[in-house]
Amino acid sequence: MNKVRREKLRKAAGLLSQTANIIDYVSCQEQDSLDNIPENLLGSERCERMEEVINLLEEVMESIEEAKNRIEDALL
Repeated sequence: MNKVRREKLRKAAGLLSQTANIIDYVSCQEQDSLDNIPENLLGSERCERMEEVINLLEEVMESIEEAKNRIEDALL
């Protein structure tokens, strides 16, 4: 692989890192909202959806990490 293609892959990995940071921020904010939800809303459809979103975002983070690792493997 030439220098230009390697640099493009490094840039892609950097963009994935930025994306992961944004998703992590949103996930933390959602978790904080869930942690502070009034007791009368616990178990509600809204609460369940918040939990689902947090779980989905965690899965996305794992996928991003896997993609970054594969890019790094390609750069070796």
